[in-house]
Amino acid sequence: NAQGAGRPVNELRGVTVPVKLSGPFEKLAWNIDWREAAQEALKSRVAEQAEQKLKESARDALKGLLRR
Repeated sequence: NAQGAGRPVNELRGVTVPVKLSGPFEKLAWNIDWREAAQEALKSRVAEQAEQKLKESARDALKGLLRR
């Protein structure tokens, strides 16, 4: 249930959550691999932070060039 779960669920937006299926088709069971989901969320967050820093560096470099 995502309602009321708050921040942890929001951090999974855009992240592929691996679901493992098992059993016969008529009685299918599923399980979320939370460890892998957490690793993917962390990778996504690190990538977002790196992208933000790159944008800031590029913006600062452009400002420096335009001031000359």
